[in-house]
Amino acid sequence: MIGLSVQSVNCSPLNPTRLITGHSILTRLCRNKFKHLMATNDYKEIKTCGIVVIGDEILKAQVEDTNSRFLCKTLRDYGIRVTRISVIPDDIRIIANEVRTLSEANNYVITTGGIGPTHDDVTYESLALAFNQSLALNPDLLSFWTRYYPLKNPASPQPTEAAYKFSNCPARARVVMTKLKRSFSSQFPVLNMENVYTFPGTPSLVEKCFPSLLGTEIVSENKFYTYALHLNVDETLIVTSLNDCVNRHQSVIFGSYPIDKATKITLEARTDAELAEARSCLVGNMTSFVDVYETVMNNESLTYAKHSLEVIAQCLDTYSLESCFLSFNGGKDCTLLLHLVNAVLKHKSQLNTRGQKLLAVYFKQENSFPEVEQFVKECVERYNLELVEKLGPMKEGLAQLLVERPHLKAVFMGSRRGDPRCSGLTEIRKTDSGWPEIMRINPLLDWTYQNVWKTIREFNIPYCTLYDQGYSSLGSVHNTTRNPALVQIQSDGTEAYLPPDRLLDDLCEREGRL
Repeated sequence: MIGLSVQSVNCSPLNPTRLITGHSILTRLCRNKFKHLMATNDYKEIKTCGIVVIGDEILKAQVEDTNSRFLCKTLRDYGIRVTRISVIPDDIRIIANEVRTLSEANNYVITTGGIGPTHDDVTYESLALAFNQSLALNPDLLSFWTRYYPLKNPASPQPTEAAYKFSNCPARARVVMTKLKRSFSSQFPVLNMENVYTFPGTPSLVEKCFPSLLGTEIVSENKFYTYALHLNVDETLIVTSLNDCVNRHQSVIFGSYPIDKATKITLEARTDAELAEARSCLVGNMTSFVDVYETVMNNESLTYAKHSLEVIAQCLDTYSLESCFLSFNGGKDCTLLLHLVNAVLKHKSQLNTRGQKLLAVYFKQENSFPEVEQFVKECVERYNLELVEKLGPMKEGLAQLLVERPHLKAVFMGSRRGDPRCSGLTEIRKTDSGWPEIMRINPLLDWTYQNVWKTIREFNIPYCTLYDQGYSSLGSVHNTTRNPALVQIQSDGTEAYLPPDRLLDDLCEREGRL
């Protein structure tokens, strides 16, 4: 999305505009019909806030404004939509007009800057003009600033000229004492006039004091559900697919932002269900372009996956791609792990250099499912793997593998703590006594069954078709049956199978294993 060379940025939800990409391609990204949504009973009213950044020093680029970014993020996390950020000079009439305009259009207004002891600190005078108030000394402010400004040794019992300047404010203004930790005082005064709250321009004070207003002075009953999808392709190539999702999910706000030769797509919804449907549509339309690594690392909802990527990256840094292999049998866990390892390798640009491939070793059981065999072959093609098959027990197969390839030092495994004999494992650990020696890397160790399927769905990762036929855990034909919890008998006596992610109890995952 191109930058805006204006001082006032208007992002009012009642007037959504079509965004123009960096290549001047129109994409309909804000067709969310807020007026319709506000008329239904499904949503509570969205509270809005305007932000006024005051100071010549900001406009002259002498000081960087970080307050507006902090306020935007904090307010959005709290469920309040910021409609406008205005950066204006130390001019009483300009400040008064802007504050009055935003006050009439929003539930709340936050100002930063223009509060101090010098001639150009005119926020209080501007506030008085905006609301047709006279100026008067506020006793609470005067008491506070007499104690804390300026610091003297010994402290003066009488107000200084600076204290008077800090305390001269609109007559009907109210002082809100906010909590202030690890600073010169345990509290800090914020002036409130109508729906306007004024802060000094000092970022540390804004960041420490503003959260105290949430839930008391500034109230919201809403929550925004957000997601960011990173694509390893220029946004000009995904316009058609993106607009298809926008048209199909008009209650969701989509944003597209070019980053070098990549693209970041953001989604914002009013409910978790709306977000999930839109995300599924988006990933389904763009599976081949999804940058799994960047998407995981930039979404708080995927913290467990972020840690797994870090474990994988640590292993590759320690042992290198040539010294590692993946234990792969076509099951859901190792399929997910394969996708994550592949994501890290792409991020580190370690694939397709000098013809390198990730080695996958299939420790093959007798009487394996034909569907599993077919899926393993498909994964070899899909991920460009080097596949080695070892028939028989894993212990003997591993010993044979290490004789043939003694340079191998570490194996990625899809073990989870709920698996048999895995409760005492750590993420990086040598094989047990009596086993061929190699480092076991268990990036999924603390994942739940639901974590696994949530991530598979989220990234549209292909998986073995048996999981859509009532199976929740796969072994061989002789020791695996359908999970009774996923099988439903229809009125005509036929069986129907629930999706594997409908199994909510991790303890039931292996009920189909004999």
